[in-house]
Amino acid sequence: MIAVDEEKLAEKEAVILEFARRSTLEPADITDEDFQKVKDAGYSDAEIMEAQYVMGLSTLETKFCDSLAFVPSRPEVFAVQAAPAPYRTVGT
Repeated sequence: MIAVDEEKLAEKEAVILEFARRSTLEPADITDEDFQKVKDAGYSDAEIMEAQYVMGLSTLETKFCDSLAFVPSRPEVFAVQAAPAPYRTVGT
């Protein structure tokens, strides 16, 4: 997980990041009130959907790479942690 200094974020960004975090870790616990809090912070339905889409793709990428113990040749490009050894080689 990427470390974020929430004190440096505006309140609006902190709200959507918390919503994305909870959507990832506790998706069944998201309520109408949670959506309303994000809307009250100033996000439109389209912006909420976009944030959820990006979060979902990031989650998919992380799970895919972790399951294959994929270690990117340029880790700075990816927002995933390197998988622990032993590394598996796919397609060789």
